[in-house]
Amino acid sequence: MSDPNKAFFKIISTYFAPKFPLEGIDATAFVHPSASVGENSALGKNVVISAGCKIGKNVKIFHNTVLLENVEVSDDSLLFQNVSIREECKIGKRVIIHSGTVIGSDGFGYTMENGAYVKIPQIGNVVIEDDVELGSNVSVDRAAIGSTTIKQGTKIDNLVQIAHNVVVGEHTAISGQCGISGSTKVGKFCVFGGQVGLAGHLEIADKVMIGAQSGVSKSVTKSGTYFGAPLKEIREAFRQEGHIRNLEGYAKRIKELENKVAELSEQINKSLER
Repeated sequence: MSDPNKAFFKIISTYFAPKFPLEGIDATAFVHPSASVGENSALGKNVVISAGCKIGKNVKIFHNTVLLENVEVSDDSLLFQNVSIREECKIGKRVIIHSGTVIGSDGFGYTMENGAYVKIPQIGNVVIEDDVELGSNVSVDRAAIGSTTIKQGTKIDNLVQIAHNVVVGEHTAISGQCGISGSTKVGKFCVFGGQVGLAGHLEIADKVMIGAQSGVSKSVTKSGTYFGAPLKEIREAFRQEGHIRNLEGYAKRIKELENKVAELSEQINKSLER
């Protein structure tokens, strides 16, 4: 293998991968009679599996995790402790969800009536497709209508907010503390640096890379690398950043030029007077 990093990771995966030991159904776990738990799946202490839930084969659900009504978790998925999955949400195969993450919390939907906010019922769900990994304390809101969808192979870091009716395309990577506002559609193979913020109802093309702490207020229609707030193509953003860093020098040079112009003007006026 020509890439030493990949070779090193292969060794770790083969010989040192953690096993996450959990077997059987703990006596303190609650499984509703109408729920089903597949072969070789394990439930830790104080796990709650509500009515109508379907748990596939070889699933591990660690301590204090709660699944509300009609949640589906497919084969070989791994849910760590203190995960909350609200009603009707669907989790694909080989999904990993880390501690403290909430799937299917209500979307941030309100309308103003008589000077007060009135809650709009959020009656959709969340669909997490196969081979997705969600870090700790991620929040994925349920759709107002339809589904909030995280598509196959996507990886999401800790402390990320995904709002209602968002769609994140296949094999996208989202770094910590990013926020994606409602109904925005993110393409395939995108990469977002830390603390990127996206406004609502945008469309982001496939293979878009966005630098850390960027603010995205408009749709991005072409693949490429972008940075800044407002967002710009990265070469333009760096050119502008270079000018901003040199503003003090520019101001000094402009002042010197103004003084020279004033001096020359005074000399010309004096010569004209003669």
